[in-house]
Amino acid sequence: MSGEIESEPCVGGTCGQCHWRSFCYRWATERNDVSLIRKLNRPKRSALRKAGIKTVKELAIFGRTKKPLEVKGISGVALSQFVRRAAVFEQGEPILHSPVRFPEKTLEVFFDIETEPLENICYLYGAVERRGTEQRYVSFFAESPEEEEGAWKAFWNYAADLKDFQVYYYTSYEKTVLTALSERYEFDHQLFERFFLNSTDLYAIVDRCTEWPSHSYSIKIVSKLLGFKYSEADPGGLKAALWYMDYVSNPEANRDLKRKIIQYNKEDCEAMIILKDWLAGKSRDFEEH
Repeated sequence: MSGEIESEPCVGGTCGQCHWRSFCYRWATERNDVSLIRKLNRPKRSALRKAGIKTVKELAIFGRTKKPLEVKGISGVALSQFVRRAAVFEQGEPILHSPVRFPEKTLEVFFDIETEPLENICYLYGAVERRGTEQRYVSFFAESPEEEEGAWKAFWNYAADLKDFQVYYYTSYEKTVLTALSERYEFDHQLFERFFLNSTDLYAIVDRCTEWPSHSYSIKIVSKLLGFKYSEADPGGLKAALWYMDYVSNPEANRDLKRKIIQYNKEDCEAMIILKDWLAGKSRDFEEH
């Protein structure tokens, strides 16, 4: 605070909920700082700086001009990943570097949950079903924390009737939360196994097979890069959780908040459809060439 010691921001995975986030992202963006590259932490940035590489552009140029790629303090595999991500950052377009094969099923279910972390409540299960070109959104909403079990049972009654289906979700969060709830409430554990046996984590595919011109690979970011638009300017699960707590405090006065929560959940599911179709299309192009 006195200014006697300078500390430069380094954009990282822990920045998500920090109130300095917007300042640090702006700082890094203005300087094209290499910490904008995903998973490039402070020690690795220091190693690159010692090698004379400070910006994303310089890292991309380094990848084109230096063979073999070597920087003291960074493994060859990690350095190659950073160079590839820098090139994608400079190009401004995502790439698929490994093709993906998706199961062929009659029904696709794009699934997302909403939770209130302070009270440890899962209050909404939402899914967009797709059969060919037809889509339908279904949701199971707990009107109060006391109705969490009711929403849980309603969702699994719905899941029990699914046939020839493949579930798509984003990150392992859904499976982690549902696993914890399965220990809290009684239900058919074979149904749980069947549901996740026929499921695909799209984030795992994004992380393994793609690169994006962004520090974050959240569904909000990647779908936006593919042209998807959310109703809210800055959507997020924590914002929805705050809406939920306001809603349950006075449902009659806050009916609009319930509508906004459900719309946000529906749009997360729709964003996954955009992503899945992009992955499938790029995979077909990859194999044809």
